[in-house]
Amino acid sequence: MCVISPYEVGCDVEHIRVGRSRLAERFFMENETRWIHSFAEGVEQDIAFYRLWTLKECYMKVTGRGLSLTPDKFSLTLSPERIVLDHDGVKPEYLFRELKLDDDFRYAYCLKGAPETHSVKVMEVDLKGE
Repeated sequence: MCVISPYEVGCDVEHIRVGRSRLAERFFMENETRWIHSFAEGVEQDIAFYRLWTLKECYMKVTGRGLSLTPDKFSLTLSPERIVLDHDGVKPEYLFRELKLDDDFRYAYCLKGAPETHSVKVMEVDLKGE
């Protein structure tokens, strides 16, 4: 995955693997773990886990701190309307987006300072030259 933007950006892509939602208690905050467990056990919880995981990774990358900022030190609240970051207070300057493609992966990116109306163009690039 590659994101080209005039804004500071972090992105992440993860392959959805079965049974990973149980790791939520270890890596996420309590409210995020409850959100994951609000879904039906199995695939739905795994998808919810990877949604949070990719979004958190994006933020960790866009800050430049990477893994020195552990995912249990901030929370994300996901709703159909928006994704809200709480890291030492709500930080509205970070814009989170997810991409839903028809595969077994979760894709997400985070932009710092981008307006809510920022548009994105998604394209597949053939790097093999075929």
